[in-house]
Order: sequence, then C-alpha cells, then structure tokens
Amino acid sequence: GPDRFYMIAMVGLSIVVAAAVMAALLARRLTSSIRNLADIAAAIGRVELDELRLPRASRVRELDELARAFALSLRTIGAFATYVPRQLVRQLLAVDPADRPPSEQRELTVMFTDLSGFSRLAEHLSAEETARLLNDHFRRLTACIVAEGGTVDKFLGDAVMAFWGAPERQADHAARAIRAALAMQEAYGDDPLLRDHGLGLRIGLHTGTVLVGDIGTAERLNYTIVGDAVNVAARLVDLGHQAGGGREVVVLLSETTVHAAGAEPIVEDLGDQQMRGRFRAQRVYRLPRRPLPDADLNVSLTHLTPHP
Repeated sequence: GPDRFYMIAMVGLSIVVAAAVMAALLARRLTSSIRNLADIAAAIGRVELDELRLPRASRVRELDELARAFALSLRTIGAFATYVPRQLVRQLLAVDPADRPPSEQRELTVMFTDLSGFSRLAEHLSAEETARLLNDHFRRLTACIVAEGGTVDKFLGDAVMAFWGAPERQADHAARAIRAALAMQEAYGDDPLLRDHGLGLRIGLHTGTVLVGDIGTAERLNYTIVGDAVNVAARLVDLGHQAGGGREVVVLLSETTVHAAGAEPIVEDLGDQQMRGRFRAQRVYRLPRRPLPDADLNVSLTHLTPHP
C-alpha cells in the first residue's frame, strides 16, 4: 500500500543521501591527499626541503603507493641536497638547458678562504670535535657568501672556494664579493674560534676571466670554474698569512677586484707584491675591518669612507 511505498522511498532516499555524503567525504579526502602531494612536488621543484614533511599515508591503494614513491624521492633528493649547493641548483633550474652552454669564458670574482693554524689545532682534537668545528665554520662562511648571491664551489680541507657572476650574471660581482668578505670580518670580529684557539681567517679576492660551466665526465660533473684567476685568489690567501698575526681576519684583494668594485676609498694599498708561483709582482690591497655597509646590493662601495 501507500505506507509501504513511502517506506521504500524513504529508505531509497536515505541510501542516496548516505552515498552522496560518503562520496563527498571521499572526494574531500582524495582532494586533500592529492593537494598534499602537489605541494610536496612544487616544493621539491623549488628545492625547498627544510620544512617538508613526509606525505600522508592513504587508504586508497593507488594514492598510498604514490605517497610512498614521493617519500622515497624526498629522502633521495634530501641526501643529494646535502652535497650539492641548493642555491646553485635553483639557479641552474631557472635557466633553460638549451640556453646554457656546457662552459663559457666569463669575468667573475673568485674568493678563497683559509683557516690559519687549523692543521696544528686539529692534531689535538678528536675527529668529532674537528668535524663540529669545521661545520660551524663552513656554516658561517657559507651564510655570508649566499647572502650576497655567491656560489659556493667547494670545501678544501678547512678552506672555502666561492665565486660571483655565474651561473647568474651579476654586473656587480666584485662588490658582492667584497661585501661578503666584510660580513665575514664582522662574523669573526672577536670570535672565540679565533681568540681561544689562536686561529686566523685569511681571505683572497680576485676578479678575472675564467672558464665556467660543467667540468668533468658523464658519470660525474661539477659546475665549477677553471683558469688563472682561481690561482691568483689562492695566492692572495698565501700572501695573507704573511700580512697579519694569528687571531685576526686578513682580506687581500687584487687590483682588478678593487677597480671593478670602485672600492679604492675603503682599501689600503700594499703596493706591488710577489706571490708564490707568479713571475711578476702584482698590486695588492687590504680591506680594513669596518662595520657592514648599509647599502643595496646594486650600488657601488665608493660611498664608504676609509676606516681610520
């Protein structure tokens, strides 16, 4: 009768409503899972890994398998990111590979640093203490380099090699390198690492033409620089060991770096200096310690007055 028909209709309507609610909940859950995976993929593309969490597990088999694959990718990329400078990866990803030649001649500014006295100190430290000290040292130097848009090329023992002007072209690469050196002077101004251990930080800056790009083999490539300008920056560090005592920061610059940055008013002219392995003496300048310039990255350093 009518009552039975009404009851069947209500049951059917209840089933439809329940199915619609379940479908909406399932769609919301699927959408949330897919959005989570999309956010992770976008962050991986930007090489922003520090804040990422592993993707959530899903009761949907296909989504759960996808989440597991993303988690594996995240761990793999995180491992590689430990060994490859992230800012370099971001810069290389921003350039179409078809537009980037394997290597090219370009004028850059090269920085070398060396921790004077560290080898002697390491003889009295455990392996763990040595690693902890070096990691802290590299962290601080790298922060100064990256803040000025530089590329950390490699760590060599307790030394750091970096450069400005590639892969991103920077018309003010020399000024950026000098500001990074100034930041290092501030970071180590009265630092216990130098004071308590009798160490000294030596920094060399040179501007010149180098070959920059992918150097190596198909099995192992390095984005690096090759050329005499690299040797000159390293020789300036060697000269820096003779220019000051242990517990201080000594920054030596070549004439080309000083001129390129317009930094003549803020440096001390040391005259022509004979560097190891060089046939001719070269003009060398020293950067006195001073407060960091409060200036935009694109302006020259000539507005600064010499430090007394």
